[in-house]
Amino acid sequence: MIYKIISTITKDSVYIVLIWIILLLELFYALFFIGSYQHVFTSVLGMAIISTPTILKNKYDIKIPKLLSAFIVLFTFSSLFLGENHNFYGRFWWWDIFLHSTSAVIFGFIGLAILQMIFKAQNINTSYGIVSLFAFSFAFSIGALWEVVEFLIDISLGSHMQLDSLEDTMTDLIADMLGALVTVLLAYFHWKYGQKNFVGRYIDKVIKKYSE
Repeated sequence: MIYKIISTITKDSVYIVLIWIILLLELFYALFFIGSYQHVFTSVLGMAIISTPTILKNKYDIKIPKLLSAFIVLFTFSSLFLGENHNFYGRFWWWDIFLHSTSAVIFGFIGLAILQMIFKAQNINTSYGIVSLFAFSFAFSIGALWEVVEFLIDISLGSHMQLDSLEDTMTDLIADMLGALVTVLLAYFHWKYGQKNFVGRYIDKVIKKYSE
């Protein structure tokens, strides 16, 4: 089973293979040397998440933009392996805020691209304001959902992803909100007023590539 998964992943990027192997080694170390079921769970979860883009591509021909695929891998590694298993959340006060902000930016990208492709495919005319509002809501909702995941992991495994603090949760949600807001505003001004920027350009590129 493990061989099949690795052989599938090796068809994609080397960095994905390296991170997958690191998590696999972490799994065996946690299982046989320190007996930490928390590390076992987060390692298995991490391997499952980073394998998803490649499996979707090779098995179901669902193509995910390379930037998004890379982000999924790096975010999973940074949050579960570095953040939780190796206490980067405790070592660096800004680690959690940084991850939430960047994730909100990426999911803002995704929300904007998906909506634009849907409207384009269905020949639906709508305002850029509506697109931006729904994309913001999508990105912010993903951030809120991740907070629920962190809470469930904490109460199930006795971990401290939320640092046992309401302040931490609210800080993360505010970071999600600001990251998503910046992304959708840049896209809005790019489309509405022709103020070209990297957000709008990248979304236009994704829409052109994946809607053909």
